[in-house]
Amino acid sequence: MNRLESRLYSSRREVLDLFSYTGGFGIHSLTYKARKAVFIEEDKYAVELLKENLVLNKIFEKAEVHNISVEKFFDESDKKYDIIISDPPALIQSRKKFKEGVDKYKWLLKNILYRTNTNSIVFYSSCSYFLKPNKFLSILEEYYKRGFKFRLLGRLRGASIDHVYRYYDDEINYLKAVFMVVK
Repeated sequence: MNRLESRLYSSRREVLDLFSYTGGFGIHSLTYKARKAVFIEEDKYAVELLKENLVLNKIFEKAEVHNISVEKFFDESDKKYDIIISDPPALIQSRKKFKEGVDKYKWLLKNILYRTNTNSIVFYSSCSYFLKPNKFLSILEEYYKRGFKFRLLGRLRGASIDHVYRYYDDEINYLKAVFMVVK
């Protein structure tokens, strides 16, 4: 559902798909008339599958694929984008690494916000089980109070409706995400 929603904002825009894996978000954007998508993925095997997916969908010519880490990409580029998708792997691997992981999410959000145009759309998410929804939202609030102006589009999102969900099993209820427009 998050991928489907992201494409609604994509028409005639340039998309940056961070942690793109095999390209789900960016490919949805390109098939919904995005002007261009820039894919950032450091896993070589995932990049090969991403390229195959671009060819299968006949949109390879509208894509730019970088086989590098998000950190290195941000070090090398300060370009601004109309849409930024950030769907990282879990940045908090254990309770012991909670603070370190939260710092990574903060670093990521700051770098994303510095690379937006006025009225850019950002999809910002966490699949870290240890980062609970209130703490996730407090990271956004912290940057808003620092002067970054954005407005959430709708509510806090989670996994798609076809994802396994059990009210008594917190471990599988891990996804937190927001869409926001940056002012």
